[in-house]
Amino acid sequence: MIRNYCGLLLVLFIFLSSCSATKSIPVSTKLSPSELREDFAVLKGVLEESHPSLDWFAPKDSIYHFFENQYESLKDSMTIFDFKHFISATLSPIKCAHTSCSFSGYHLSRSNNSPSVVYPFHLRAIGDTLVTANVTDTTVNQNFIRGTIIKKINNIPGNEIISTLKNYVQSDGFNESGKISQLNGNIILTAYFYQIIARDSIWNIEFVNRFGETESASFKVKKPVKKDSTVKETPKDTSSIPKPALPKLNSYRNLQIDTSLSSGFMTINTFKNDGNLDIFFRRSFKALRKNNIQYLVIDLRRNTGGLMSSTTKLLSYVKDSSFHMAQEAYGIRRNSSYKKYITNYWKNRVIHLFSTKDDKGLFHLKFYEKHTFRLKKKNHFDGQIFVLNGGLSYSASAIFAQKMKGQQNVTIIGEETGGGAYGTTAMGSYKILLPNSKINVNVPLYRLIIDSTLQQTGRGVEPDIALPVTLMDFRLKRDPVTLYLKDYLSNLRVDQK
Repeated sequence: MIRNYCGLLLVLFIFLSSCSATKSIPVSTKLSPSELREDFAVLKGVLEESHPSLDWFAPKDSIYHFFENQYESLKDSMTIFDFKHFISATLSPIKCAHTSCSFSGYHLSRSNNSPSVVYPFHLRAIGDTLVTANVTDTTVNQNFIRGTIIKKINNIPGNEIISTLKNYVQSDGFNESGKISQLNGNIILTAYFYQIIARDSIWNIEFVNRFGETESASFKVKKPVKKDSTVKETPKDTSSIPKPALPKLNSYRNLQIDTSLSSGFMTINTFKNDGNLDIFFRRSFKALRKNNIQYLVIDLRRNTGGLMSSTTKLLSYVKDSSFHMAQEAYGIRRNSSYKKYITNYWKNRVIHLFSTKDDKGLFHLKFYEKHTFRLKKKNHFDGQIFVLNGGLSYSASAIFAQKMKGQQNVTIIGEETGGGAYGTTAMGSYKILLPNSKINVNVPLYRLIIDSTLQQTGRGVEPDIALPVTLMDFRLKRDPVTLYLKDYLSNLRVDQK
């Protein structure tokens, strides 16, 4: 009986999967103005009904007015691909890193249907200066190399390009380092320039060559060469090709110990479940104690966040006293009028069960407001700690940095975190699937205030020692933070001898 029931569930799962697979739509599909407006109305409705921080950095009326203007501007048809950029620009004024959009499983063929081109070079932002990263076309000008300053592309100033594209990525508050770091990820800045600003086949560049002189050059933006479908390919012999290894846990987190410097270098690239962090922390701090390590570096520069429980676990090994995670954690609504568009609606209903309504009608997560987290007695680290932050340090990562900032044995090095120092909006979120475009939108449900004694300036956690990547660092592919730490720790050991 049980076997038959399981078999029936398997058949049903396969059937539903096959049905959903047939619904895949290209992102090049054009939607009518009425379809776009229907999607936007759903997005606008959920944000106004459930987002607890629409008015954190601007008056709510001005945000509502902006939404209305965006809605009214949808008068022409638009591809799903371009509509996603339109939504990103709509979300940007909220100034919330967790309020974002993405393609969904319905867009499985997006890589084949997005504007696919071969770029002559990749762009990078060093502050408000536009420079080249990987140069793939060196035939036009030999002076055009990595780190070349670009003054203009097709008569558009480089700093204007950066300023425009910042409006299409999300960050907490008025933080600029987070936006720059996101644009510098992979080829995002290059792709966004082509997709949003200038879909031209020729890029006319005004740049500064290696001798400090201004030059001009033209580069072609090429279409990928399509394979001739009439030519049969010779099957490749794959018998001797090793299968790709599964992602290693070390890519999520790792610890390296240098006994000559009495130092441990701990890299944590996520606070999600991927890294088996409970076991990692337990084994790592045991190893630090056994090797009598006096200096610990915790690198969070690529850590975009994850589970609060992982953050509290790490804090319990390095804080100097027991702690609370938040002074306030509250949402504004438990249910939604748009639940048919929310794919994880009932999961969030379970989270809401743990909230308590106050006399203002707000729903508080009392556990994070009231619970006192105790320190680990076994293998607690009491030496000198260096926390490395960057623009990609968001959410739980930024919360960790804020909780450590000001502790006597802690020095924060690097750049301002992408996540806010005063607080963030997270702790559960609605996953909206827009009805026509099938674009996913993430809407966080709880406002988290980490430290209300701070002034809400909309900035991230500032480092004690600021070491941003300079143009020369970028050209030479060097990490100023790593160089500083190695020199500092080496000098400490010499002084101790």
